[in-house]
Amino acid sequence: MSENSNIHIDNLIGKYIVGETNPAEQAELRDWCALQPQNQKELDDAVLIYNKAQLAEGKVFDSKAAWKKLQPQLAAKPKGRVFSFPFWKIAASFILIGIASLLIYQQLFSVEKFNLQSQASVQTEILPDQTSLTLNRDSEVAVTYYERKKIGRIQLKGEMLIDIPVSKKVDWIVEVAQLRIADIGTKFNVKSYSDQTKVEVSVLEGEVRMYTDSDSGLSLLAGESGIFDQSTGEFYKTSTSANVTAYSSRNFTFQNQELQKVIAELNTVYQTEIQLSGPVGNCRLTVDFFEEDLDIILAVISETLGLTMSENGNQITMTGTGCN
Repeated sequence: MSENSNIHIDNLIGKYIVGETNPAEQAELRDWCALQPQNQKELDDAVLIYNKAQLAEGKVFDSKAAWKKLQPQLAAKPKGRVFSFPFWKIAASFILIGIASLLIYQQLFSVEKFNLQSQASVQTEILPDQTSLTLNRDSEVAVTYYERKKIGRIQLKGEMLIDIPVSKKVDWIVEVAQLRIADIGTKFNVKSYSDQTKVEVSVLEGEVRMYTDSDSGLSLLAGESGIFDQSTGEFYKTSTSANVTAYSSRNFTFQNQELQKVIAELNTVYQTEIQLSGPVGNCRLTVDFFEEDLDIILAVISETLGLTMSENGNQITMTGTGCN
């Protein structure tokens, strides 16, 4: 086939895919496709490329404008070697490359964002990498997760227990105002309520680092807690309370603990109004409770310390004469 014939066929194909061929031209194109399978394949490929090019985020390739611009050049006598690969194919190919690049970019840099909030009850949520977040009452987090980069950020208001799988597929950073808490281990608790100036980080397993942009902060191991005073910018360490995650586990360990402190913890976890009457606040208690109902816990305490209980609506009063 001559060069002019190639150009003529390319013109027909271009007009066909944008819907500008008349019946005679359509018949001519059908006859050309019938000459050999390769011709039909060339037309099918052209239609496929054009259709895919239309999917680029709603942008439509303006083939009509391209062909109008190209027609004067096609009408001119070709000089030297002429390549029959038409302009619209080149343009469509570049668009397809752009589509592929966009899809790759979106996959590599896609971000998942979601908010989690607890109100009157403790809630546990599982993140895409199987990290577990347990939110204490009146707490919320905003999670930003970069799947391909394997990094994530959690902005916290309230209290949260974060439990990261041993496989550790994601590097998580917990943010509380200007404080950053970088996960090095697997399980830690963060407490930061708006009515408190201090942020408490307690490590149950592994290791974490707490810091700010202007202070390298502290590294904490299992059994250690770090306190950050937002009003002064100071860091210091303490020992982790045995019951720091009782709001999540309902497990309590009291070792020679004053009764008034025991009751305060129970009131916080179970959202109750337990009061003490008589000189019993300094009575000491050594006992463990594992996922027990509150009435069982109070019955054990009363029996152990010789107290009596009375109820008035939602209020529970524990009365005693003191402890020797």
